[in-house]
Amino acid sequence: MNMKLLQLLLDNRRPDAKALSRVEAAVKDGDETTVYLYDPIVGSRMLAEHFGYVCAQEMVPSIDGVKAGALRLRVNCPGGDVFAMQAMMNALRAASERGVRLIGQVDGVAASAATGILAVCDEVVMGAGTQYMIHNSQGMAMGDRNELRALADLMEKVDDGMLAAYTNKTSKPAATIRGWMDAETWFTAEQAVDNGFADRVGTAGAKPQASTGWKLDAFANAPKAQPEQAAPVAPEQPVTDLATDEHRARQQQRISMLARLQVS
Repeated sequence: MNMKLLQLLLDNRRPDAKALSRVEAAVKDGDETTVYLYDPIVGSRMLAEHFGYVCAQEMVPSIDGVKAGALRLRVNCPGGDVFAMQAMMNALRAASERGVRLIGQVDGVAASAATGILAVCDEVVMGAGTQYMIHNSQGMAMGDRNELRALADLMEKVDDGMLAAYTNKTSKPAATIRGWMDAETWFTAEQAVDNGFADRVGTAGAKPQASTGWKLDAFANAPKAQPEQAAPVAPEQPVTDLATDEHRARQQQRISMLARLQVS
């Protein structure tokens, strides 16, 4: 596990360690199953239970259980373990081969590994105001030059696999995609559609059921969250002093007279 991924996991750990990713069979349309990818992706069940995230050991059987109809993958995920991502991508490819239609629906953030999973979907719908990010794989190693070179070679192979998935989805030149990956590029919903990563921006449908407010400090170019603006407060109206000096003088005169009468 690399340091940036570890930072992402630690920054977003849930106090109750309860994952939000799950599978729901649609109520109204019996041939569609909804799978929620609403957590960072980790490489083992132990990490998933510790952080409250999702792993391939949980997600792949859920995907394998969809034998026909449509699978709607709703995504609010800042990324995670690349090899767990590959396992989920291959499970989705297998579902597609048995005739399942794959619909990716971005409800919040689709970053890093989450975009690789979306790249194998037949259709990708971006929710209004959502974000989509691609970058190079990241890793960490200690050792001599041979071990460090081996890690670099492995990361290059992972990046080539991601590049192939993106170019297949977008039909963009490989050099263009690689430039975006090198730069860690964030796309708005409209930009994701314009560049072929998604097919349309959704204008209706169910609202997302998870917060989109991930802590994304592990990424170099993550958009900064805009602070919520407080409701405008009406200015206090100044109190107008209706008493005049002459009125005050008369009142003081009456008070003095009453005081003398009470003394006498």
